[in-house]
Amino acid sequence: RSQNPLSPKGKARRFFVGLIFDRRKDKSKLHIHNRQGPLGITRGPFAYIRCMKFLKIQAAGNDYLYVSGDTPLSDLPYLAEKYCDRRSSVGADGIIRVEKISDGLLFMRIFNADGSEGKTCGNGIRSSAVFAYLTNAIESNEVRIKTLSGVHTVRFDRLGDNRYYSVTDFPMPSPDKNADILIEKLQKDGLYVDKRNFFTVNNGNIHAVVLNGKRSATEYFEAIKKTNIYDGGANVEVVKTDGDEIFCEVCERGSLTTLSCGSGAIAVAYALKNSLYPSRNEYDIKMAGGVLTVKFEGEKVFLGGLITPVLYGDTNINKEFNV
Repeated sequence: RSQNPLSPKGKARRFFVGLIFDRRKDKSKLHIHNRQGPLGITRGPFAYIRCMKFLKIQAAGNDYLYVSGDTPLSDLPYLAEKYCDRRSSVGADGIIRVEKISDGLLFMRIFNADGSEGKTCGNGIRSSAVFAYLTNAIESNEVRIKTLSGVHTVRFDRLGDNRYYSVTDFPMPSPDKNADILIEKLQKDGLYVDKRNFFTVNNGNIHAVVLNGKRSATEYFEAIKKTNIYDGGANVEVVKTDGDEIFCEVCERGSLTTLSCGSGAIAVAYALKNSLYPSRNEYDIKMAGGVLTVKFEGEKVFLGGLITPVLYGDTNINKEFNV
């Protein structure tokens, strides 16, 4: 039974759940606005988080729920755990908050499915630019995006059929200084690692790249996490090569098995450039969710691939639907 929103009960209900109603005259653009609930409350029975608006976007299967910059940061760990569960909720690899700092500059914060915060995300950076465009935060197809590990420039093109091609730059990765210690601890724990095929790479996140690994990405991830060298573990990419083709399995810190990882693709390309394919400057990395392209140009690396907005959602559990 529908409740009259103009009745005293209806008005009180709308107020206490902190709903945001879109009163714009021009509604041609997607509207996502997540301000705090009444009296600034963001948890408990009257929490605004009960009606979070979001846009779900996937990049090579790496999917996140994107929210506006007015979504309270303090609630994002809870929101990520609540809404990223694939069986009991929306399902995603995490939540990404995109805040407009100024014209041409955005600030991205990423929270993994387990509620932990990540420093950077290659697919998230590329998708955040498209999110900002779809929500009218930017008008250009080029924007700078700040993360906790640096600032990136993103360019994207609309391909039609609800698809975009987006490219972002990264600084040149570097070997992680803890590599030898990690290998020694793994050997002591009974996990054999061939130093010639094992690389730890820092490109804003820490990645362990295993070439022709004998175990799954999840097994390597759990073993690395047990060493306690890295807080929360390290992202793991297990790579198989067949001629010029490159296949990669991923296990990410905070999200575990994912269909792809953008910064992981960069780490894989960096490892291959420093081992099997030193003369190549472009790599197509095939992951479970699709292909990511990595290009080396001077002191920069460029990550490119498809972006697909999946759905617009509103988690308001108090709405009544008449079908």
